[in-house]
Amino acid sequence: METIKEPDHSAIVATGSWCLLAALTLGGACFGSLRFAGGVLAGGLIAIGNYYWLLSIMQRVLYRQQENPERFAIVRYLLRLTVIGALIYLLIVKLDVDIRGLLLGLSTLVLTITALALYSLNTKGE
Repeated sequence: METIKEPDHSAIVATGSWCLLAALTLGGACFGSLRFAGGVLAGGLIAIGNYYWLLSIMQRVLYRQQENPERFAIVRYLLRLTVIGALIYLLIVKLDVDIRGLLLGLSTLVLTITALALYSLNTKGE
């Protein structure tokens, strides 16, 4: 069995999240309703978009040596939190997405990271 190399973790998380989102959305459409699948898709897109946005901010802070990295990170964090909160609000209140589907979609990244952590734990030492 081949183990995952350390630098590949962010790519594995991203790829795994996209695959899991596709599977959950298709499963929701087949076994649930289109409204549920739409909620899963919307939540997953928010979660994965948030992941890429956070990764971009951290890379800029760590590698590009911003003039004031603390302020840069805090302002971007507040902006990210505001945008995500507004999106979720609009999805629930204005578009009436299925909340269970939305929560499942928002959990795709957490599920992927948990699976990667369990995989890493089980292959430790190999």
